[in-house]
Amino acid sequence: MRKQVIYKKRTIIELAFRTFPRDSTMAEKSLRRNGAPISFSSSENMRIVEYKDIKKLLKHPEKVLIDVREPNELRETGQIPTSINVPLDIVAQVLHPDFDKTKFRSKYDRDKPNHDTEIVLYCQRGNRAQNAAEILQKLGYRNVKVYLGSWADWSKRKRIQ
Repeated sequence: MRKQVIYKKRTIIELAFRTFPRDSTMAEKSLRRNGAPISFSSSENMRIVEYKDIKKLLKHPEKVLIDVREPNELRETGQIPTSINVPLDIVAQVLHPDFDKTKFRSKYDRDKPNHDTEIVLYCQRGNRAQNAAEILQKLGYRNVKVYLGSWADWSKRKRIQ
């Protein structure tokens, strides 16, 4: 059965999963492997980074730090230096393999990441970043990580209120 990842009443990406609870960020899904159902949570293969990793990442422009919050949230709180803002509801569109690289460069002032580029995602507390990571993995990105502490952790450590 085909299901959809839905955020803010918009379809982000269709997935071939048997179950996908809309109210869960750690959505349990059922797939079939060799005909037998398997279940896993989206966090099972999730690679996590911490504050110290983000501090190091700031010195590596070849890596991509993406804030998946809404633009109005960034205006209210700020964002981690070097990050780009790609809201969760357009992550699948903007990072889809068919999305024009020139448009990406024009909008975000950097090259569009390829499927092997290290991408670190964050939001306010980590939930939307996990959802975005799952979407990117389904699109074929192989080096996706989540800053679970996200903006809440960064701002606390940087003493930003």
